Order: sequence, then structure tokens, then C-alpha cells
Amino acid sequence: MSDKPVRENIRQHQAFLAYSSMSDPSVQNMWETWGKIGGLSEYKRPSFRTLELWCTKYQWVERSQAIHQAAKEEAIKKVIANLTMGKEEILAITRAIMIRFGQQLQENTQGRLTISDFEKAWKIQRIELGLPTEIGNQEVVVKDSYAGVSDEDLILQLETLTAKYKQSLLLRNKERLNKSGHLQSS
Repeated sequence: MSDKPVRENIRQHQAFLAYSSMSDPSVQNMWETWGKIGGLSEYKRPSFRTLELWCTKYQWVERSQAIHQAAKEEAIKKVIANLTMGKEEILAITRAIMIRFGQQLQENTQGRLTISDFEKAWKIQRIELGLPTEIGNQEVVVKDSYAGVSDEDLILQLETLTAKYKQSLLLRNKERLNKSGHLQSS
């Protein structure tokens, strides 16, 4: 739905924009505050009946709802984009944790990384690669590109990655439920 019908003049369009930007849009509130609304103060206030006519004729309620819905969808897309990490980044972080834990074992030192951290990283990596998470006889040889990163930073990155990954899975499940709900209601 277009936000400006063909026959709507500039005054009517300004009135619509003011209407749709109100926290609780109503013709009554708009009519009462006409002179105080930015963009409308330069225009003479129409009669209340004229505003009602414009609201109906130019479908202000529907258009306003469409604009707000589009804004909500865009906001959700931005949240999802911020929550999801690139596969390369996920694999690099999990790989670094696994390598660092392996170095601790080889050097027979006790660092901040635990077997639990290793398991989390391993499972996340397997899931990202689309592989089963049961332990098998796979062998992975990877270079450590996180040599200057402390154990604490790696653990923090793992915890952040785990939280983002859980949130991403929740959003995917929610989207699937919404899609299936739309299909059932159609």
C-alpha cells in the first residue's frame, strides 16, 4: 500500500503524516492539536468533519498501520542481523577455543578453559558445519590464529557466541511457528 495516494494534496498528505506519527492516532486529537503539530501549523485547520472525510477517503488508518508494521519488520530484521554471526566468525572462535584447550593439555597446565568450554565450542562448530554432534573418529588440524588472545577473552567470546547462538535458534523457531501459524490461519 502506497503511503501517498495519487489524489491526496500536500496539505492532506502532511495531515496524514502527522496522524501516522501520533502515539495514539485519532482524528479528534489531531483536530484539537492542529496548530501545534509540526508541518501543519502553516496550513489552516480544516473542519473536524473534513478531517474525518480525509481519514476515510485516503485510508489513513490502514496506511498508518502498514507503515508501523513495515517499521516493526525492519526493526526485527536489524535485530536478527545483529544477533547472527557469520559462519566464518563462529568457526574461528570455536576453533581457537578448541586449540587453546589442546595446548593446555599438551603443556600440562591448567588454564581458564575447561572441558565444558571445549565441548560447547565443539558442538557449536559441528552444528554450524551441519555435522552430527555425536563424538566420532574425526581428526581436525587447524592453525591457531588466536595466539595473542587471552583465555579470558576466548571464554568471553565463547559465552557471547553461545548466547547469540541460543537467541538465533529461538528466533528461528519463533519464525517457523509464525510461518506455520500463518499457513494454518490462511
